[in-house]
Amino acid sequence: SFIEAMRRQGICVGIHYNAAHLNAIYGIEGTECPLSEKEGETTISIPFNEKLSDSDIEYIMKKCQDFRV
Repeated sequence: SFIEAMRRQGICVGIHYNAAHLNAIYGIEGTECPLSEKEGETTISIPFNEKLSDSDIEYIMKKCQDFRV
């Protein structure tokens, strides 16, 4: 719901950091790491780059703070 709410405000956010043990490249399939999986499912990336103006950053921060579940 947070991702959709931010997108409606024109802010592109997403989940970009899945738990490493779920990536086949590491060859550790079948490993259970529930805390890592929970973090991977609930950690959101927000816009962050040198082209954002101060007002862009303030807008993003305000919309994140305004979000209520």
